[in-house]
Amino acid sequence: MIDIPHTDTGSIVPAGVADDDAPDAHGRGHRVALTRRRNLVYAMVVLVVVAVVAAVAVVAVNSSEGSSSATAADFRPGQRTTPYQLAPATPLLGDLSKSPGRPIWRFHPPAGSTAAVVGGDADVVAVAVEGTGSGQTGVIFLDANTGTPHGRQIIIPGAHNIERCVLSASGAAALCEAGRLTPNHIFAFLDVGKSVLVAAPRVPHAMVPDHLAAVGERFVRFLKNAGPRAATFVFDAAGQQIRKLPPGSKVHPEVGLYTYTSELTGAGGPGRRYAFVVARLDDDRELYRQTGPNPSIPASFGVFTGGFGVGPDHDSPTELHDLDGAVTAELPRNTDLLPPSPTLDAFTSTSDIPPLPLITYQQETLAAIDPSTATPLWSIDRPDSTGVVVTGSLAVMGSTIIDLTTGARLPAVPAGAETILGTDGTRLAFRIAERGSAGVPPRWSITAYGPNDDWTLPGLGAEPRVVGGKLYVGADRRL
Repeated sequence: MIDIPHTDTGSIVPAGVADDDAPDAHGRGHRVALTRRRNLVYAMVVLVVVAVVAAVAVVAVNSSEGSSSATAADFRPGQRTTPYQLAPATPLLGDLSKSPGRPIWRFHPPAGSTAAVVGGDADVVAVAVEGTGSGQTGVIFLDANTGTPHGRQIIIPGAHNIERCVLSASGAAALCEAGRLTPNHIFAFLDVGKSVLVAAPRVPHAMVPDHLAAVGERFVRFLKNAGPRAATFVFDAAGQQIRKLPPGSKVHPEVGLYTYTSELTGAGGPGRRYAFVVARLDDDRELYRQTGPNPSIPASFGVFTGGFGVGPDHDSPTELHDLDGAVTAELPRNTDLLPPSPTLDAFTSTSDIPPLPLITYQQETLAAIDPSTATPLWSIDRPDSTGVVVTGSLAVMGSTIIDLTTGARLPAVPAGAETILGTDGTRLAFRIAERGSAGVPPRWSITAYGPNDDWTLPGLGAEPRVVGGKLYVGADRRL
């Protein structure tokens, strides 16, 4: 109930009160005027209350539909909005309209040594130098634009077959490994030209990490297709292991997140319960937790640039979260986020994380979603493959290529195409291993497909690799 305060105004007649409302000797006119004013106030209060109730009713109706105004009609194949402005999910390659000519620059290793690009970023590239008894085994870091040394060559005595290096965000340190089963991690410090060997933790063969990633100034060694016991280790920029993530953690380094499912302590037996957790790699902050009796929770989970989405169960809306864990929007029921794809090649400009949420609706429609409003941006018939490989602003699902800004289907991936190297925004480049005979060194080719002429660069004696949007063959930059 709303209390209306009353102040006795005595015999003062407010402006605008008619003369016949003026009080007589007994105050009757004043009481009439006051009664009218009270009735007017009560009427106004009733109107306000009605308006508030109506507004609450509208909000309640809208809330019952979730924060999305999308309806089933919005998910019909062929729906389009204006093209969505997307930043490329991965670095774009140089112009693929024609085959690369002479190398932009070449690195010549010492006599008796071989060299190959093994990592880096858009500015600095790591080249592994393998000596044959010359003592020149190590890593040299080059300016990716000019090929000139960046810092000094780092000699690593006793380390052979260096396969991969990742740089910290500042570029001051790198983590390298010499094969998946190497007994040591190699931490290289570019500013001082030195390296440190750190013994790798001993874990069973099936749990050995197979991927490296840098998240800010920290390094993560993890198993991409993690099983329930897979091991994941986090190191600081000084080369010290600072923690081991829970068993079976799945790492998404592009957005700095990891997830895991654990059985809750003391919940053994038929009443056991499980927890699914999303947390940040840089500070271990827990962003989302769901508990339940089924270890397969949640019903759906997906990651996109700028956030993640969780469908707790098939009867609840799917929530979209930002990278601080805040809910930004809800999707209607019967929507499932596309899960991350299987392992991608480390030396390509591809990702399994799309730049915006991709969902299937009733298992029939593929749609892209504005993460701030849950509005469908476009929808098409769902391709047969649900695994997605993203390069630039293109998504490849099986043989289907989709422009993520419009939902338009592009010409299908041609037969024989193998590993996607990347895109220049219009054309796609693929790496193909040429079939050779026994005893003949392997060779590779690069093939590009686009709206105009296609081309192939065959007979390459080293595996083509992409690092930071630049194309290398061996230790030569080609694009």
